[in-house]
Amino acid sequence: MSKESKMILGIAALIIAAIVILISFVNSNEADPATIMQKLIREDSRRVGSGAVQVVEFGDYQCPACAQVHPDVKKLKDEYKDDITFVYRNFPLPSHQNAMPAAEAAEAAGTQGKFWEMHNILFETQAQWSSLADPTSIFEQFAQELELDTDKFKKDITSKANKTRISTDQSDGYAVGVSGTPTFFINGVKQSNFDYESLKKAIEAEVKQK
Repeated sequence: MSKESKMILGIAALIIAAIVILISFVNSNEADPATIMQKLIREDSRRVGSGAVQVVEFGDYQCPACAQVHPDVKKLKDEYKDDITFVYRNFPLPSHQNAMPAAEAAEAAGTQGKFWEMHNILFETQAQWSSLADPTSIFEQFAQELELDTDKFKKDITSKANKTRISTDQSDGYAVGVSGTPTFFINGVKQSNFDYESLKKAIEAEVKQK
């Protein structure tokens, strides 16, 4: 083997070793709940409750599984209202054409102090608007029911006034390994299951440690 070939192989080996070390470092950071928490919850994230156990959901308003788990999430929030802080992050999937407009509707309501009210309506009426070519008019009806300033609401949706907030939620989701919805994290630990019993068990385990 020539001197040149040995040098090339040596450099290649160093590059491979560096890549392996980098991947190990990134993976170790991703596995660290404390590090993950920095991406899971931002200062302005939508949250309810003030308990020590942090429950974060990355969701999509048009996602059938998210709508299915929604009643369970509400039940858990009621059961553990003094023990948990529930945080919702937007993660509209590209395959759902109305997911982004729905996220815009929730955030537009949020600017008028009624994020959670719109959040609940969107999941509970998903079948009414998910297949519409343009769901804006039905979202406006929801805004009227919530007694919002409908002119401002419509303007915020059509101008995509909350696009940056939603995009930040998505970016944070990708950063912590979210690839589908719903995805839950409890105190920084990604949950493999999202059924009621699994989430309850995970929450209960964290509550007992506090």
